[in-house]
Amino acid sequence: MEHLANINSEAAHAFLVAAYSGEIHPVGQPSEWLVPSDIASKIVHPPVGRRRHPPRRPRKNRKPSFGEKVTQRRCTTCHRVGHNSHTCTYPKSSTPSNGMGSTSEIGEASESHNVL
Repeated sequence: MEHLANINSEAAHAFLVAAYSGEIHPVGQPSEWLVPSDIASKIVHPPVGRRRHPPRRPRKNRKPSFGEKVTQRRCTTCHRVGHNSHTCTYPKSSTPSNGMGSTSEIGEASESHNVL
């Protein structure tokens, strides 16, 4: 009743009593319904459409559009096509391929440039 906070309590009470004053009648069993004969004589068929397939797992890879160039990803460790660095079984090289140098060289360079 937060939305009724600005209304006085008597008006709110009258509003809620009016809102819930109607009756709800059960519809009963379908065999007890009174259906006009012109409607009961009509035969209703299911809609015509495509046959729906059961749900399944989504595709692993996207289908490329017509004319789209397909590129294969390379492993950042060995630079070969067909796998990534997490599944690479080839031995890792001793020098990183990004040209940054070894981690010990990076640590020495940061120590020489201490900023106060």
